[in-house]
Amino acid sequence: MGNDCQRILFGLFMASSLSGCLQGNDIETVKEGRFDAYPEFKIGETFDNRALCETTSWDLIQDDRGRDLVEYRCEIKGIHAYYTEKLAKQADQCEAALSTTFLDSHKGRYIAQREKELEKIVKLKASLGDDSYEKKARAEHEPKMAKIKTTLDVVRAKNIDQMVPLIEKLYFPVWSGDVRSYTSDIETIAENRGDSSSTAKQQNYYARKDFDEVKPAVIASLEKSYRYQEDEMNSRIRAHNANLEGSIRASEEEAARLTTLLEGLEAKEADADETAKANLAKINEILNTFNVASAYEFFQWSVADDNTFVLIGGGLGLRKPQDDTHQRAPYLEARLKQAIGDAYSDSSALFEYITQRTETGLGCQ
Repeated sequence: MGNDCQRILFGLFMASSLSGCLQGNDIETVKEGRFDAYPEFKIGETFDNRALCETTSWDLIQDDRGRDLVEYRCEIKGIHAYYTEKLAKQADQCEAALSTTFLDSHKGRYIAQREKELEKIVKLKASLGDDSYEKKARAEHEPKMAKIKTTLDVVRAKNIDQMVPLIEKLYFPVWSGDVRSYTSDIETIAENRGDSSSTAKQQNYYARKDFDEVKPAVIASLEKSYRYQEDEMNSRIRAHNANLEGSIRASEEEAARLTTLLEGLEAKEADADETAKANLAKINEILNTFNVASAYEFFQWSVADDNTFVLIGGGLGLRKPQDDTHQRAPYLEARLKQAIGDAYSDSSALFEYITQRTETGLGCQ
């Protein structure tokens, strides 16, 4: 085989020229050639018989560097139908989004929780305005206070002889040493009634003397006991009311928090509605002014004068419905190798690869 039939050894892929060295145009040279990685199939018979191609074409072009190239193009099936169906589904989603909302369950839960808090506030305020607890507290403490007050009045006014007939009726809520001494003095006088002995007189003398000495301390103990009961009663009432007021504030704060959450959800709903309306308008605009969506895959070869050739690149041309022209996107080396492999395996992977790049960027879900 002469020099014009030698195998090419450079470029992205190694390829062989036709065994007999065609004397024809560059397109036939490429179509009749074979890739070293796939020697069993001619390039043309492989690339012209792909299931995903609506049509195929081969052309001589000149690139922006002035090189003469052979370009193969495969018009991909189903792109327009895919896009039409995709847009129609998105339009339906936007229509549905205007009448339903994914936030309904959250709103329902927040509304129920807020109603529960508001009902609690009403009940708590009613309890705060109800004096039944105060009456209960007073019923427990005021009888004791009344007994202490009665005892205090008697202790202040009566001398020891006057106390003798009253001692069993008086109420001493404390039993300190002074109180024990005080009552003991009264009991001494009571026991010595009618006894004129010197011993009785002596006992009575000391009893009267001690009685007068401890009386102020007994009065102080009774007053302290009275204040304790009074403070305990008032503290219970205040604590009860403070607890109710705190619970009311907590429920009001929780109701306010839930209201803020609901307002946020309503704002999100409003934004979602506006987005749905805007996207629906864009989708309808695209549908109403629908250009033919299409995509093609291309490969380019450079053919030397001796009929050797090399694949120098490839890529996709995409035209979305809103586009007037195809936008070309060259393959990087790894993707180019994958694309050649897909062509020889007649894989459908290219369709998925293209549709991933034809998303509208619009949505209402």
